[in-house]
Amino acid sequence: MASSYASSRVREIEHRSASACTYESSTVAISSDDGSWKIASPEDTTNDFSSVQIPADKMADYAAGGDSIVVDGDDVHGKSLAKCQKLAEGTSIRVAPMERSCGGWSTEHFHEKLRLPEGSAAGKGMVILLEAMARECLAVALSPYHSYELGKTYVVHLGANGNMQTVLRRHTNYQECVDVTFPSRVCAENTWIPYWIVLQQGKLSAGVGRTPGKNTIGSLDDSMYNMLRSGVDAVRYVGIGNSALQRNARDLRVRNVAVTSIPAQYGLEGIPIDESGKFVNILEMGYGNTGGRNNQSGGAAVPSDAELL
Repeated sequence: MASSYASSRVREIEHRSASACTYESSTVAISSDDGSWKIASPEDTTNDFSSVQIPADKMADYAAGGDSIVVDGDDVHGKSLAKCQKLAEGTSIRVAPMERSCGGWSTEHFHEKLRLPEGSAAGKGMVILLEAMARECLAVALSPYHSYELGKTYVVHLGANGNMQTVLRRHTNYQECVDVTFPSRVCAENTWIPYWIVLQQGKLSAGVGRTPGKNTIGSLDDSMYNMLRSGVDAVRYVGIGNSALQRNARDLRVRNVAVTSIPAQYGLEGIPIDESGKFVNILEMGYGNTGGRNNQSGGAAVPSDAELL
């Protein structure tokens, strides 16, 4: 089911799950000056990559697989380019709290086209960019398939424990997992907050903002599994969920989701991750109030091993 609502800039279409959405090929331009990432739809005439001086029709050909203009990693007027898959322009997802009885994840949280761009080397890793408006518990899955695969899927729970923690996790079975928890305050139910997630060389990292590697919440080192897993178990797909557990848990909204591989410009070392260990609080980053009326959170518990995966 989809609904639409008007905004000052674009009439967005809202879907009730990731599986109900449309996804398209696009391109990300990475600034060589400050490392910021910019994603655009080649068909959007108001955002035709004039900053890199490439016409919209040529960029559309590149995003669709053409290589007559540039290749991944080429520097064009101070910006490096990479292909990505993104949620269709003017679309958002409203995600209801997940069901505990099935571990949370279902096929509705995934889509066969919400994945790395065709032709990407999955073993090199993945970068996810997205924006969310949530009181708590935005859950993002990285999986080898367009479904949750026990033992092979990573999940980032942003704003767990009443928006006081972030959890990075991979379950090895239903009772055991590899995970880390970081104190943080990163969700806001009245403001769109940008996030990034990077998986490279067996290390999963997450942060706030539009520059992967900056304002890092924390990282999970799972390099041993990365060395031992088979090639078919490399992550390729992304799932979008809501891991709030309490009875008064609320829906959350997500938009501007984009998935790409580790851009060639970063070489063998990958994207530099700033791991200063600071407490990430979006209030200190100028994103506004983190909660709704009276700034109250739902108080949901950290997703436990027996509840949400």
